[in-house]
Parts: sequence; C-alpha cells; structure tokens
Amino acid sequence: MSWIKAIILQANKSTLDKLSDNGNILLFNGSPVGGGDISGISFEDWTVGQQVQIVDDIPPLDPEVATISISNVQQTSLTLNWGQSASLDVSEYEVYKGGTIMATLAPPYSKFQFLEYKVTQLLPNTTYTFSIKAVDTSNNRSKGVSITTKTIGNRAIAMNGITDFLKLPSLTFTTIELKFALHLPIPVPSNVSIVDARSGIANAYYERSSNGSDNIGAGWNSIYINGVINQNIPIPNDVVTILQLNLSYAGTDDINIFSNSGGEQRAAGSIYYVKLFNNGNLVAYYDFTTQFIGSVVDDSSGKGSPAAILTGGTWITP
Repeated sequence: MSWIKAIILQANKSTLDKLSDNGNILLFNGSPVGGGDISGISFEDWTVGQQVQIVDDIPPLDPEVATISISNVQQTSLTLNWGQSASLDVSEYEVYKGGTIMATLAPPYSKFQFLEYKVTQLLPNTTYTFSIKAVDTSNNRSKGVSITTKTIGNRAIAMNGITDFLKLPSLTFTTIELKFALHLPIPVPSNVSIVDARSGIANAYYERSSNGSDNIGAGWNSIYINGVINQNIPIPNDVVTILQLNLSYAGTDDINIFSNSGGEQRAAGSIYYVKLFNNGNLVAYYDFTTQFIGSVVDDSSGKGSPAAILTGGTWITP
C-alpha cells in the first residue's frame, strides 16, 4: 500500500497523519469518502470528521534511462535528448550540469514527445555529466537520470599528401562518416584518394581526379556532403566537410583514408574524425580532435573495435 501525508487543519494540531492510496480515502462521520479500504490505517491525533489537507510528497518517476542520449557533440556545445516521465503530474523538467541547474523546460509539448536541450558555452576536450529531473505539480523532484560525455577537442591531424595516410582495421559497416578538410594543389597533378574500400567492396571509393572533378565509385548507394545529398559538386579546398558514404548492404574492408588501398595516391588535408556505422549503430570512432602519442589510433566508440594505424601526420590546431 502506498502512503501519503495529510496535515490536520486545526490550530493546536500540527502532527502529520497518514492516508492510503491516492489520497481519496478520508473519514467523515466514520465513513470513507471517495471509496477504498481503510482497514489497518492508524490516524494519529485525529478525530472523526476533522478536516485534513492532502500533502503530496511522492516524487515523480524519472525519465526512462534508456531514452536519454546526447547528439551533435561539438567543441563547445552538444544536444541533450530524453523521453518523458511516465508520471502524469509532471509540470516541468530540470537540466543539470554536474550539480548546477542550467535550464527548466515546461510545456507546451505533447505528452509523448521526446525533449531536447542544446547546451552551449562548454570547453573543448572536457568531460561533463548532465542530469534530467522531473518536477511535479507539488514541486517534488525525481532523483534524476544522468549521462556523461566528452566534448571534442580543438586539434586535427594534417596529412602532407606525400607520405601520410590512415589505415582502418577490417570492419563490417554500412556507412562511413569522415570529417576532414582538403588542402590540395590546384590543379591536382594526378588522381588522389580520399576514401578507398575497394579491397573488400567493389567500386567503393571516393577520389579527386586531375581534372578537378570528384570520381565516385558505383559501390556507394548514397553520398551526403554536410548533410546534403551529393550534387556532383567537388568538395572545396580548405573547408571543413563531413562526408557520409552509404552502402546498400553491409560490407567488410580495411578502409584507407587519404590514400588508395595500396597506400598510394595520397591526398593532402586534415582529418578530424572517422566513424563507421552498421545499419545506424556506431561500430568504431577514430578521433583526431584530441592529440595522442604514436601511430596507434584507438577506437573511442566504446565498442571495442581494433585500432587504426596512422602513417605520418602532424598535429595542428585549425
């Protein structure tokens, strides 16, 4: 049986009594009002027919832990996402960074709508813990659900187009996402490779040709540049770009970045990160926004994928 509190409304009575269920069980002239079983309930310092006031001190349920997530992580900002509490009397949600409240989100929003909040003014390469608490109409707060993440750093690895390239381990994927900037001579004296997965997947490559156009292998089902489907426009020089290459079905390859599968046709530019997904699920994340020592590039996805191998490269702050 769940219990709530009731305050006796009488000048010389300040003791808290207990009522059962949802607060509808009150005694007036010895009979329950609102229905319900009152057997086994003790009313301390209370007389039949005396008026009481219900006090709701039961906190609402937290949002489901599985629904809280973080998206669009940048150097100084990110977006928190979460599903709503199952409690019906929630009036708002509080967003905390560490133990400090940052924002309060109140309606209007629909009951089953996923909520989001953009966090700004963060520091690069810094770990943060965020919490979401539900607040009900009686100002009770849930314990809160938390999530920890790290903002991306302010570094990148520069590839010289002569000796430098990146080799990923053999992984099964449907999408590769590369954040980079090209620093190519104009015109390019010969074809250079940006992504090459042809060792395991037929015609899965993306390269810049000597005539200035981008050669795109037919192995890719769709291609997006900065979130826009490719319009056969060459990726510009010296512009930070997110290239997403999608297969129509899962394939396996040890992909080369900024070279072909043989380590030749090397491109000049800067790499920020490489991500691999399999049907929308992150498989591996190789991050170059935080400087490290050596040529072994560990997977930062938490999935335990093998490391990539970096040949050459120079750390820069773009």
